[in-house]
Amino acid sequence: MRRTSPFGRPGFTVIELLVIVAIVAVLIGLLLPAVQKVRESSYRTKCANHLKQIGLAFLTHCDSLGCFPTGGGDNELSVRTWVDAAKTNPAVAQYQAWSWAYQILPYVEQENLWRTPYTLPGKAAGSGDEFVQSTPTETYFCPTRRGPTVLRRTPGIGDKDEGTNALIDYAANGGTYGNDVGDFHGAKNGLVVPSNCKIRVRIEDVRDGLSYTLAVAEKNLNVAVLNDPTVNAGDDNSGYAVGVDWDHTRWANAAPARDRFDANVKTRALAATNFGSSHPAGFNAAFCDGSVRVIRYGVESRYDPNSPFDYVNMGAFQRACIRYDGQYYNLGDL
Repeated sequence: MRRTSPFGRPGFTVIELLVIVAIVAVLIGLLLPAVQKVRESSYRTKCANHLKQIGLAFLTHCDSLGCFPTGGGDNELSVRTWVDAAKTNPAVAQYQAWSWAYQILPYVEQENLWRTPYTLPGKAAGSGDEFVQSTPTETYFCPTRRGPTVLRRTPGIGDKDEGTNALIDYAANGGTYGNDVGDFHGAKNGLVVPSNCKIRVRIEDVRDGLSYTLAVAEKNLNVAVLNDPTVNAGDDNSGYAVGVDWDHTRWANAAPARDRFDANVKTRALAATNFGSSHPAGFNAAFCDGSVRVIRYGVESRYDPNSPFDYVNMGAFQRACIRYDGQYYNLGDL
């Protein structure tokens, strides 16, 4: 029952006010998940677009230079490889010390960054490399997880990884770990191989078909220590430019998984070598033909480290990451 105030204006009883508050709370409870779902859908679409650009950059690199980009040299972050004494013309492909993410910069509208001179005007020698290492590229980040991020490592907790490094949320397909007696430097059956293998992976070397071979996908991370400069996370610390590193290249051995949350001080810095993302149901992946697909976390993944060459019994995901196993799988199985 509505009461009338001494001044003649109608008022609300406490019960009526509580009912209104309860209705508003229910509406907010109904709308918030819907808003979050719409936001995640938008983020996933933007993430897929980033991978589309990366996938097309791989193809353009192949058209321009005759091969796909490599994983870079032997964990080298100190200096790029150059083809001239003036250090103004970066080396390419299997002669490049830095990663695929650096090598495709000209094809994701970042050629000026790729060509940054070794020494910037008025700066100390080598400052050009430091500038490139520490400059993030928006295309390399999934908005569901984070925006463009630079990690400024705390002195004293690492060695070569100290410094200011621009990170990356995507990893190239490095094949299967056991391909060469568990040696990352020798893994050769994926799309991206270390440059010190001196192998040029050309389109004709992807014998299983471009549309059936994975090129680049989202990577799994520990979000409990995301962007934390005090934790030496081995899979998200060296940045996008370093050669041969889990920061930008992953294997198909372990099943893909959604980002983990591990705050245990003993295990939180452990590196992940598998693919994954912050998306709830699956992760985006670009294939060698430039197409982008969503791969679910429950994808069939079978790998026997005691029989690394047993391609027949591998799961669909491992088959998608080996470029020449000759084993058919249905894209719908991903």
